[in-house]
Amino acid sequence: MKYGELAERVGVSAQAMGQFISGQKDPSLYRLHTIADALGVRVRELFEE
Repeated sequence: MKYGELAERVGVSAQAMGQFISGQKDPSLYRLHTIADALGVRVRELFEE
């Protein structure tokens, strides 16, 4: 899934999603849950290597 598509599903701009992914900006807890739901994973899986 591309940043733009994920951003659209989550309800943020592609720029904001890029900042979340690069670590330049931290998403809120609500946004973390929204991202996890969009990806079909649990929040903790977003942090696994």
